[in-house]
Amino acid sequence: SNEMESRLSTADEDQLCELAKTYGIFLNENTLEVDLFRDGCSDYIVATFCECYSLRQQAKESLEQWARDPSQLDVSKYLSAISRIGKGRFAQELATRLEGIEPPSYIESAISYVNERV
Repeated sequence: SNEMESRLSTADEDQLCELAKTYGIFLNENTLEVDLFRDGCSDYIVATFCECYSLRQQAKESLEQWARDPSQLDVSKYLSAISRIGKGRFAQELATRLEGIEPPSYIESAISYVNERV
């Protein structure tokens, strides 16, 4: 519609994100793996890496340093490490440790959106 085109053409990024939510589109700034690391699951992630995969000492130290200060996470190196393992394999191992945690807010919002419409 013309009204929708007008809203979209004049909206800034924050307004677009809010508008997207009304259509059931929930956005994040990174991948789920990064969001989980930064949202309090870093200890679970480090444990998954260390217990399930062979890591060089330098990689282990980097993970532990990032866990102490998630704001220093090197996203590129972190995601590369996950890719070498395989996202699916890593996710399955990590999932066994995450039972009962709160999901990131955008996932929680998406689940609520669907629940309200079912």
